[in-house]
Amino acid sequence: MTTPIKSEYLLLFRGRDWDRGLSSEEIQNVMNRWIAWFDRLTEQGKARAGQPLTDQGKVISGKKGQTVLDGPFAESKEAVAGYILLQVDNLDEAVAIAKECPGLDYGLSVEVRVVDHLKASFFLLNRKREGR
Repeated sequence: MTTPIKSEYLLLFRGRDWDRGLSSEEIQNVMNRWIAWFDRLTEQGKARAGQPLTDQGKVISGKKGQTVLDGPFAESKEAVAGYILLQVDNLDEAVAIAKECPGLDYGLSVEVRVVDHLKASFFLLNRKREGR
């Protein structure tokens, strides 16, 4: 019996001011809910990785990365605040998991993206052919 192949999905959490107006106790309560949610997904084998992100970083653009700017520049409500990489059966399951996000009640949004393994596979094949 073969195990069905699971797909990967990236949950991108957007928004940075979810904790505005909350007491220290309320913030701790929300953080505990996040930890419990992530731990459950990890124990179920659905979360492969995940981290919160700071607002510090750089934006690199142009040919050969000639332009390096402080960033990110997205509006606070659009800034990527973190991610979780899921490995689940399908997009519907990934969306159902995203709907459980504790941050939704506090103004965060969750973008669900399919990881494109086909393009990644072509990239890896080309690198092998080039001897890298």
